[in-house]
Amino acid sequence: MFSNELFQRVITAVLCSFNPSTSNHDKQYALKFLEDLKDNHPLICLTVGFELLKQQVSNDSLLHHYGIHLIESIVKHKWSVLKADEKHLVKEQLFLLIKSS
Repeated sequence: MFSNELFQRVITAVLCSFNPSTSNHDKQYALKFLEDLKDNHPLICLTVGFELLKQQVSNDSLLHHYGIHLIESIVKHKWSVLKADEKHLVKEQLFLLIKSS
């Protein structure tokens, strides 16, 4: 289930995985967490992806890029496991995003 705590963990993992001063062990741990989330929790990833696109923080371009990556990945690889109403919601969110650009 999506929560603010999970959302903050995703942000931390994204920033950690792209930080050159992070140890390889910590990067691997962060990337494993992100991949597990992407592979096993498509609805949470979609929610996180759209929320990342709404963020207004100092690293917003990196977070925006990762948000787009999450959405793209779920649409490409997990679309068939989504229910019809979930697919409709994703389409609506994407259209709203495009309209607001």
